[in-house]
Amino acid sequence: MQIFKKTIYTNYITSHLLTDSDSSEYNYYNNEIINNIVKRMDTMLKTPETILIKQDELIDKEKDEIYFIAKGRCNVIVTDKFQDRSEEKICRYLDAGDHFGEISMLYQCKKSASVIASNYITCAKISRANYSELE
Repeated sequence: MQIFKKTIYTNYITSHLLTDSDSSEYNYYNNEIINNIVKRMDTMLKTPETILIKQDELIDKEKDEIYFIAKGRCNVIVTDKFQDRSEEKICRYLDAGDHFGEISMLYQCKKSASVIASNYITCAKISRANYSELE
């Protein structure tokens, strides 16, 4: 779980929970918060071409979560649908420290893009229930 501490500290979704200060009191406080987040995460190792999120997928209790990447790279693919065809485009790459899945979790809507592992990745996910406990 040590691998996710840096990710949590630098990620803008979780870093707002931390306090900016160099004093040892705040460092202790931040370590407690980071440990609290990490213990709520489920870690995963995924192989290349694994689909982590599929565009237009409905959220349910099992898929209502945010993912954090500690190692590896993912492709974010959006499928544009036209009357007579559809077209897939890689619109972004996600690397260590990035997150995904927050849009559907925060707005309770369908998944807005597909996320596919482009190589071996180490990631973690945190469910809506566990994320809500942090705020």
